[in-house]
Amino acid sequence: MKKFRSLAIAAAAALGVALTASPSLAGPAAAANVCGSSFAQIGSYNGSGNGHSARLEVYYSSAYKQNCAVLVNTSSDTGSHHGLAVEIRPTGGSVAQPGGSDVGRYTSYAGPVYTDKNVNMSGKCVDVVGQVFDELFNSKFVEIKKNRVHCG
Repeated sequence: MKKFRSLAIAAAAALGVALTASPSLAGPAAAANVCGSSFAQIGSYNGSGNGHSARLEVYYSSAYKQNCAVLVNTSSDTGSHHGLAVEIRPTGGSVAQPGGSDVGRYTSYAGPVYTDKNVNMSGKCVDVVGQVFDELFNSKFVEIKKNRVHCG
């Protein structure tokens, strides 16, 4: 858990521009099919805490043999900026591949993020995590973490 928080904070620091001037995205409904038309949803996990809520969505494309994840802010204050972080990687991978994590200051959702396109994910499990922070990444409100899921 600390590893993912550290990743989120380190990525947020490295992406200082995203923390200070990130465009607002369309509402949570815009997250539908955000991974691409060949991706089908294979999992949805809800989490809440400290008056905030989120949904971590996992997708798979049999055409590309790739997984995708999106973190949707479902809090009642969806129009407000929050620190949002989402990461996906093959189980056993120590670090998310480029494109496998997204950390920023968003109103609606973070992602989409993808497993490495050079790794055939057929029959492999994924680890996914989504986190909601305050606007400056000082306090974590929600963490949804799933390991060894969607192994088919």
